[in-house]
Parts: sequence; structure tokens; C-alpha cells
Amino acid sequence: MDALDLDTPALYVDLDALERNIARMQEQCRAWGVELRPHVKTHKIAEIAQLQLDAGAIGITVAKVGEAEVLPGDDVLVAYPLVKAKLPRLRALAKTRRVKVAVDSLEVARDLQGIETLVEIDVGVGRTGAQSPEQAVEIAQACSDFNFRGICYWPSWLDEAGFQAACVKIDAVLDALAARASRRRSSLEVRRQVPRKRR
Repeated sequence: MDALDLDTPALYVDLDALERNIARMQEQCRAWGVELRPHVKTHKIAEIAQLQLDAGAIGITVAKVGEAEVLPGDDVLVAYPLVKAKLPRLRALAKTRRVKVAVDSLEVARDLQGIETLVEIDVGVGRTGAQSPEQAVEIAQACSDFNFRGICYWPSWLDEAGFQAACVKIDAVLDALAARASRRRSSLEVRRQVPRKRR
């Protein structure tokens, strides 16, 4: 079919450009030595998510449970912290694939048995996330040691000064979590991979 024959509105994708961009991003992440978990909110299309997975992405990131329920992949991160009402659907999803979820409240953290958790930190964007190292530690403590996997944050919209301030806050959170692990005589692997300059 010719694109000019499509009824509007219609989504038109240049497949060659799409595949080239997916491959380029995957290659760049390999060069940086990081694993790629693309956020599928940019397209919300199962076929494109599968192309990203086939290119080497370790899993997908979604904003909400509903996206995870219909998109492909065996490993999914629900990046936007959930409210308790969504937990039954999250638990059902976790029975069929590996699920991680961002959390920024004690109430939800206490009710995530059997689901891997990342404590979200607000690094200055002001949307979601723990507001202080102390709050982050409190939320991490509410998660079981087996389920707590680390922290996550969203530094978008920050200028260079804001990004550097975010790095300081992340370091403070990691230090507080390491001190907690030491007090509890539990193991905590701290891998500091926060870049000091924006890429």
C-alpha cells in the first residue's frame, strides 16, 4: 500500500529508519557498558517492543501495569510507583514473567512480597520518589531483604547544575543504605554508576 492511500489519522513508520535507530541505540549502550531496558511509552506497540528485545534489550520499562499486561518480554520494570489498588494485577502479572516495580511509599512497599522492588528517589524533578536519604532507607526497610533490588531515579529535565546536585543526592542515599546494611549485618552491593556528566 502507498502511504498516500492511507486514511487519516494513521501511524506511518519507516521500518528501515526504525530498525536502524534501534540497532544504533543498542550499540551505543554496549559501548557504554550498560544494559538497555527501553521505556515503551515512546511507542506502546508490541511489535516495536519485540524488535527492541530482539536487538538485545534486557527487558522493557512501562509506566503502568496495563502496558505490561499487553506488551512482550519476560522481564518488565513498572517504573511509575503504584497505588495499592493496582497490586492484585501486579501479582497476577508476576506469576507469568519477571517483574520489578518502583516504589516510593511505605504502604505499598510493605505489600510487595515476592516482587522485586526499586526505591525511587526524587533527584529534583519533583514528580515522584523518596525525598530524602532517610525516607529512602525507611522504604527500603519496608521491603523484604530478598525483594529489595536497589534504587532508581529519573534525572530528565535537569540542567547541568541540577544533574550534579542529583549525583550528590544519589551518593547520600547509597551511603545511607550501605550504613543500614552494615548495622543489620546484611550484604549490600553498592555499584556507583552515576555519570558525573550528562551524556
